[in-house]
Amino acid sequence: MNATTDVLEQRLAALEGGIGALALASGQAAITYAIQTIAEAGDNIVASSALTASRRASPIRPILLRLQG
Repeated sequence: MNATTDVLEQRLAALEGGIGALALASGQAAITYAIQTIAEAGDNIVASSALTASRRASPIRPILLRLQG
């Protein structure tokens, strides 16, 4: 882990009154992490096509295809 990132996460959690925080490199990483955390095979995900900049090149696409079951 990165010590600077750890401090940022701790301070953000304290600032927001949360139990924890997660700092990621990009919004795309945050979306991918969130989907991988909460979705399981067979779940339905309803999302705008604007969710990713490019639907074909999106790193989320393989995850969504895998979750289709």
